[in-house]
Formats: sequence, structure tokens, C-alpha cells
Amino acid sequence: MKIFFQIILILNISFINYLDNVKLPKGAIEIKNNSVKIGDLKQGKIATVNFELKNISKNTIQIFSVSSTCGCTIVEYPKQIIANQKILIKATFNSSGFIGPVKKELVLITNDALKYYKMELSARVIK
Repeated sequence: MKIFFQIILILNISFINYLDNVKLPKGAIEIKNNSVKIGDLKQGKIATVNFELKNISKNTIQIFSVSSTCGCTIVEYPKQIIANQKILIKATFNSSGFIGPVKKELVLITNDALKYYKMELSARVIK
């Protein structure tokens, strides 16, 4: 049994060392602030936030979609970002039907090496 745990320990250490040396794909998009806090928002009110993105590559990046975790958040975005261009992704959150802390995730899908980017907005909906 002792040998078994030693083997498991060695395998875990080897795997951790392997992960340290793996080169993960670096994205071509830089998000200035991928988490935006709206703060207190009266129930039924609408808040709009912007996420600033920059294409840090030399290629044009196609944006296939930006989706929200629910229909309460509508997203507007351009279809592409040319090299070194900055864009805004506009997310409009409708607080109707919510009370208390709310967190909504947005997923950006592109044609670059990283493919998926996550952003989130949060608020505290009050009566």
C-alpha cells in the first residue's frame, strides 16, 4: 500500500511539472477589464457596461459570437477587430425579476488560437 501511494505521489509531481512546461496558446485579444461591477441597481432598472478589447496581433480577428448566460443581458459587438484596434463590447443588463447579488457571464468566441474569452458583470439588485 505504501508503494502505491509513493507511485501516485510521483505521478502527481510529474504531471504538475509537465503542466508548468506546457505552452498554452496566447490569445490575440487583450481585455482591459474582464470583470465589471455595476454596484447597487434598483430592481427593474437597466444598466449598460462596456468591455474594452484590443487586438494585440498582426491579424484581423473574427468575432463569431458573444453570448450571455441569460436573456436578461443583451450584447452588442462588432464582427471583427483589425490589428491593433480597440473595440467596445456593450452589455445591457435588465434587473427585472432579480433581487440580491447577480453575476452574468459573457463568452466571446473568435477565430484566434485561444478561441474563447470570458467576461462577467455583477450587480446587487435592491428593491
